Amino acid sequence: FQSLFSSAPTIEEILLNGMTIHLRHELGEGTNLGYMARQAATLAEQPATGWSMMRRPLRVNAVRCSGADMKIRSNVTPGVPLSLRIEAFELKDVGEGRPVSAAKLTSIILKSILMEAVTLKGLFRPLMDLIRDEVQ
Repeated sequence: FQSLFSSAPTIEEILLNGMTIHLRHELGEGTNLGYMARQAATLAEQPATGWSMMRRPLRVNAVRCSGADMKIRSNVTPGVPLSLRIEAFELKDVGEGRPVSAAKLTSIILKSILMEAVTLKGLFRPLMDLIRDEVQ
C-alpha cells in the first residue's frame, strides 16, 4: 500500500475526460505539444534541487483518455483549421514498474496524445471511415 506520504505514492488511474486540445504547428519549430513534452522531459532529467512536485516520484498504473477533440492550426496553411477526434486510448504500467516524476509523466502523456493523433485511430480515421463507406 502506497500513501501520499510514501516516497513514491501509487496512482491507480488518471482519467483524461472531455478534452479539447489546441495543437499549433510552426514550420521549422514543430508543435506546441511537442515543445511542452520536450520541456517536461528535460525537467525530469535535471538533478533535483530541493523538494519539487514535478520531480516527486509516482507509480501510475494506468492513464486513460476517453477521447479528445483536437483543433489543429499551422502557419503552413494559415486560415485553414483542421479538426479531428482522437479515439479513446489507455496507457498501462506507466514507467514500466518504476516510479516516474510528474514531469516525466507529463512528457509521456503529451507524446502519447501526439502519437494517437497521427495513428490510424487519429488523423487517418476520417479517411478510413470515408473509404469504408464507399466500399459498403
